[in-house]
Amino acid sequence: MRGSMVKVLTASAFFVGLAVTSAEAIESGSASFFIPCDGLLKVQFPSLNFPVNFPAAGFRYIIGAEIAVIDLPGGGTLQFVVADGTPGENKHLVTLGRNRPSSNINGEAQVANFFAGYVMQVPTSAVGQIQIRIAGSCEGGGNLNASVTVWVRTGGADNQ
Repeated sequence: MRGSMVKVLTASAFFVGLAVTSAEAIESGSASFFIPCDGLLKVQFPSLNFPVNFPAAGFRYIIGAEIAVIDLPGGGTLQFVVADGTPGENKHLVTLGRNRPSSNINGEAQVANFFAGYVMQVPTSAVGQIQIRIAGSCEGGGNLNASVTVWVRTGGADNQ
């Protein structure tokens, strides 16, 4: 009898551990984008795809973001690139600008921002995507080719 009880308690602890682990999974989604280098502000709203098991039509909690410049050909000069969560205001994720040491682009530049102690809630679409806002400008011809990556936690906002 005692051996059965130990097995039941062990199995219960194991399955509770699985539930807790999966409830606080961290996943990332990425999207590529380009900005024509004509000196004008460009705004885009790429959708980020997540793994198949990413819950749809709910909310996710952003914990960090990165902008990575892949290519800036033809003597183009980065002015800035900003990524924001949507919808709404005051959901700034990350900025890459010309005054940053990494923005003297000779092939690659990147900047990442991870939030310490808080998360940003954003809605997911019916197919499990989140949409972000990219705004930026560059000059000198050609296109700025870049990517944005966003890390989300699948648990609730109170699971910090």
